[in-house]
Amino acid sequence: MLSDPLVKDEHKRKIQLIGEYKAFFLNYFGKEKNEIYTKTYFLKNEAASYLVIFSPFNEVKAETECFIIMGCFPYLGFFEKASAIKYKEAREKENFATYMRPVYAYSTLNYFNDPILSSFFYYDDLSLAEVVFHELFHTLFFVKNDVDFNENLANFFSKELMVIYFKDSALLKNYLKQNTDYDLLNLEIKKHVESLNDLYRKKMANEKYQEILKNFLDTTFIPHFKAFCQEHAIADAHCFPLTRPWNNAVFAAFATYESEQAAVKLKFTKMNKPLKDFFDILKSDYETFKESSDSNQKFSETFLRNNG
Repeated sequence: MLSDPLVKDEHKRKIQLIGEYKAFFLNYFGKEKNEIYTKTYFLKNEAASYLVIFSPFNEVKAETECFIIMGCFPYLGFFEKASAIKYKEAREKENFATYMRPVYAYSTLNYFNDPILSSFFYYDDLSLAEVVFHELFHTLFFVKNDVDFNENLANFFSKELMVIYFKDSALLKNYLKQNTDYDLLNLEIKKHVESLNDLYRKKMANEKYQEILKNFLDTTFIPHFKAFCQEHAIADAHCFPLTRPWNNAVFAAFATYESEQAAVKLKFTKMNKPLKDFFDILKSDYETFKESSDSNQKFSETFLRNNG
């Protein structure tokens, strides 16, 4: 691929960058070289896959799809966009709210040697590093039946690794500012999810759930985030709550991927240990949990309960 004259120089540069990011990641965690990201595939579609999340109209809650080996997930992924649309439409006929989004990178959790995909090339250099660190983290650590925790951990570790990798780069400073804005917005969204679910629970007999959602968006959610972004100096282009359509499935998606990241960061800060040591403790605690824990418990609850 790197010697093919038909491949763009920019794509070759990013292939080499991915190799550098991967080498740093494996070296940091003391892992041996592997075949992940040693081949490149150009996709026929812009995205690598498409996720569909669906939620009841009367509650913000991602319904799960379960598999024997890997456990349950609050979404279902499709490599073919047409298949995702068909599944989405079927859930809508069952009276669910739905949300479909493109996925530009994914991990098979070390079950296969994941390739570099042409969808990676849409990312700028820093975003690409975060994606690579995120997906590679999934190959090191994965908790069955706890997608929220897995994603929040991967988000946390990828951002911390970026700080180490890029150090005091001016580009990193700007990137982290945008990430801080994004985290602030997501925490606010989570609070509003709780408020919306409370409104659904208090529904009057003559109210419709769709009307509750519309009124909530028009009178509470949108006005709040207009003021919130101004107060925190978040640029209009980055104030995404104001620029996207919302329904229960979209709210559920944001709650899934951001719900425990602040708690992970708090535990890491209070432990005051290097990131590698924090990872070793995480892994050791999980092994102990699997051997001795009640199956009804979640590892994330056990691990995060004590923030000391």
